[in-house]
Amino acid sequence: MLAIICAALTSACATRGATHWGAAHPDAVLDVLVDLKDPSGDVRLRHPAAPGVEKGTFDLRRLVVRRLDDHIEVAATFAVPPRPLAPLPDDVDRNRPWFLPTVDVYLNLVAGKGEARALPGRAFFLPSEAAWDAALILGPGVDTPAGVVWNAEHLVTTGRTLRGRFPLDAIQGEVISALVVVLATSPRATGQVRAVGVLKGDCSTWDDARCQLDGQGPPVLDATGPVSGDVIAASPLGVSGESIPDAGAPAASAAASAPVAFYGSGLVVASPIAPELARTLTLGVLATLQDSKGNSVGTAVVESLASTAVSMRVIGAAPASAPTSVVFAAAGGGATPSP
Repeated sequence: MLAIICAALTSACATRGATHWGAAHPDAVLDVLVDLKDPSGDVRLRHPAAPGVEKGTFDLRRLVVRRLDDHIEVAATFAVPPRPLAPLPDDVDRNRPWFLPTVDVYLNLVAGKGEARALPGRAFFLPSEAAWDAALILGPGVDTPAGVVWNAEHLVTTGRTLRGRFPLDAIQGEVISALVVVLATSPRATGQVRAVGVLKGDCSTWDDARCQLDGQGPPVLDATGPVSGDVIAASPLGVSGESIPDAGAPAASAAASAPVAFYGSGLVVASPIAPELARTLTLGVLATLQDSKGNSVGTAVVESLASTAVSMRVIGAAPASAPTSVVFAAAGGGATPSP
């Protein structure tokens, strides 16, 4: 009888260990969708003194998105173990597992479609060719339309890695490009992430009016793509989910690009426009503004069309440098920005 009980307990424990999410031996990996590495020491903003904040708290080292047998797992590895965020005195759910860093993962799944504007409180844009169709959040999350933005169902830490669990239908299709950004969690701020400002306070009270990030630009402490003004570039991905080496800026082909004839006061006029391109463009199409070196410096939306010219309005802050060319999203794709 003792042998039977022991055998039963062993079988039960083995089953539990194999299905326990976040364990050392997770469920079988069916597919690695994203695998991005980020250099160390590239945190671009300073967080005021706060409990648990140390060097490396917001320094992302690697982001992996994997499709397992019954869910999607997003694993963000930092320079130091992620620290939990102490609950506020009036929190209803004082057991919520929020952490000091919030991680956004923006995925481009359909060429020429998607959103250029990042989630509320983030204050940046993605280039039109990397407009996102799905966003996965490791953090408090935001209230957005279902099926586009996904907040983690569960958050756990293993050493230096913060893991989030998402349903399988959070990612539908092949990931063309991805952008990962790290922000500072702030439950009472817009989008539940801390803003950038000139006031510096004691973050032990998490007072959003006084405790702000020190620096300029969007409130992004670390990112897998370069930050240019309020535009952050995404990484094109290969079949293994890794970024394509030396991908650089997207090629400005004659079929989808045009020179800038005028730029000023938020207005961009591209001319001349090739006849075959002009026939495919419609109002609301997004365009990436590029400088003379081919770097993405801003995003604009088409507002009027003529036979050989296109007028566009800049979305967000003015480009960091004057644009010399525009690259339109997939012709006829109809990518539209958030209002």
